[in-house]
Amino acid sequence: MYISLKLKIVTLVSFLTVISFCSFAQDKTEDKGSLDAGTIKSQYDYIWGSSNKYQDHRVVKAFKLDKFKNNVLDSIQELHSIINGLNSNLSKGNSNQSNLNNRIDSLNTQLSGAIAEKDSFGILGVQTSKPAFKSIFWIITGILTFLVIFSFFRLKSKTAISKESRSNFSMLENEFEDFKKRSREKEQILARQLQDEINKSM
Repeated sequence: MYISLKLKIVTLVSFLTVISFCSFAQDKTEDKGSLDAGTIKSQYDYIWGSSNKYQDHRVVKAFKLDKFKNNVLDSIQELHSIINGLNSNLSKGNSNQSNLNNRIDSLNTQLSGAIAEKDSFGILGVQTSKPAFKSIFWIITGILTFLVIFSFFRLKSKTAISKESRSNFSMLENEFEDFKKRSREKEQILARQLQDEINKSM
C-alpha cells in the first residue's frame, strides 16, 4: 500500500514536471507570436490578433487554422505519450510491488516455519511444542517425585519392621538360651537324684 502510494506520488510529480517544462519552454517563445512555438493559448491569441475583423466575425487564414489544429493535435499526442509512459511506469511499479508482496509472503511463511521449529522439540522423533513439552516434563517430574517419596516411606516402614523383627528374634534367642541352660541344670539335678537313688538301693 505504501509503495503504491509512493509510486503514484512520483508519477504525479513527474507528470507535473514535464507539463511545467513544456509550458516553460513555450513561455520563452511566447513573445514571438507565431504558430511555430509557444503555448496553445499564445498561438490562439496570435491567430486571433492576426486575423481580420469583419463585422462580428473573424477571418482566419486556412493554413493558420490547419497549423494551429496540427499543433493542438501534436500537443495532445505528446501528452498521450507522456501518460502512456507514466502508465507503463505505474504498471512496472505495480508488478514490482506484486513481486515484493509475494517475496514478503514467502519470507513470512519461512519466518513462521522458523518460529514454529524454534518453539518445538523433537521427542522420540515427534515434534512437540514448548508448552506441551513443559507439561509433559512437569507431569513426569511429579510422578517421579511421588514414586521417590512413596519408596522412601515404604523403605522406612520396612526398615522399622526389620529392626523390630531382629529385636524380637534376639529376645527369643536369649530366652531360648536361658531355657536350654535351665534344661541342662534340671537334667543335671535329675541325673544326680537318680544316681543317689541308685546308690541307696544298692
